Amino acid sequence: MSIAAKKRGISTETLLKAHLATRGKKRSEEFCAKISVALTGRPVSKETRAKISDKHKGKVVSQEMRDRISEKLKGAKLSDATKEKIRAWSNDPENKAKQSARFKGKPWSEARRLAQQNRQQKN
Repeated sequence: MSIAAKKRGISTETLLKAHLATRGKKRSEEFCAKISVALTGRPVSKETRAKISDKHKGKVVSQEMRDRISEKLKGAKLSDATKEKIRAWSNDPENKAKQSARFKGKPWSEARRLAQQNRQQKN
């Protein structure tokens, strides 16, 4: 029995009846939309977030999926508030030190090397 069911005082027998009554039935799009709206913005505990994180660690994303995500994000406009948050984060000395330490000693890719050379030539 789930913790939520225990808190609401629902017996195991009642849960089983409800499960069997709805088993195999397709939910309508309208019903699914209502559930989506109800759960949107619902806070998630740190424990649950840790479980989700552990589940996704080591997951390999196919090149096809990467391409689809890339296409979806191309041309996306950031709000002024989001841009300001990014600027504040990237200008924070603590974050700069973290990023610097993260990349120290790692070789540059050819594309990265060319980008850096182009940037230096412009200046």
